[in-house]
Amino acid sequence: MNECGEELRAARLTQEISLEDISSTTRINVKFLKAIEDGNFSILPQTYIRAFIRTYAVQVGLDPALMVKKYEQQAAPGTPPSSFQDIISPVKVRLPKQKGASQTTVLIIVSVIIIIGLVFTLSVINNNKATQKTETKLEMKIDSLFLPEDQVPSGTQQATTTVQLDSLILNVSATESAWISVIIDDKTKKEILLSGEKSIQWKAANQFRITVGNAGSTVIKLNNYAIKPLGKRGAIVRDYIVNRSTLDTLRVVKKNQ
Repeated sequence: MNECGEELRAARLTQEISLEDISSTTRINVKFLKAIEDGNFSILPQTYIRAFIRTYAVQVGLDPALMVKKYEQQAAPGTPPSSFQDIISPVKVRLPKQKGASQTTVLIIVSVIIIIGLVFTLSVINNNKATQKTETKLEMKIDSLFLPEDQVPSGTQQATTTVQLDSLILNVSATESAWISVIIDDKTKKEILLSGEKSIQWKAANQFRITVGNAGSTVIKLNNYAIKPLGKRGAIVRDYIVNRSTLDTLRVVKKNQ
């Protein structure tokens, strides 16, 4: 069952967004977006499947981490057999009545079959573990390739302006009057009325929950990566989540541009 793709498609259709619109914003090929909806993951670049799903989820207002989890549950390899008995059918051997060399030969054959079954079982289990480790290393390697240019300190910059890698930095500015409310890490709430050309910055460990009035007039950046406008001019957007998955998505989008 393609639960991940079906939820993404349903959210897109509910908001009357076309695949072409999402492709234009994210730079992801329409063919890949349709493959995600159809559950046809075999034609997608394996290294970028999770990043594409996160990006798609953000565009239609779904939780990126939840969508990736549903994909992983769908794509998880079958559980390896618990023993060699799940791989080979039981072998019934009728021992001859005579004692001696013939009984010894039969016992040797049975032992060889058992050993082959055990070796095959261990090989299947080890291959599944190796595949999962390889995918995890590839994801970590991709994420480590991209850093915003503004995070590289120069000789004229003070040390206090360097963005810390272990923090999320949210910068909000407005081209005209706009009200902003931010809940940081589900603990601290900040509110401010921004006038034209003014900006504010907050730091979080894991997440921001944003509510904004006059959404079209705000410019929002996460760790110096620009987030597309949350809505139109005069629109009110409530409880928009920005977290580390958002940052991962912005990095991938930046790379694909």
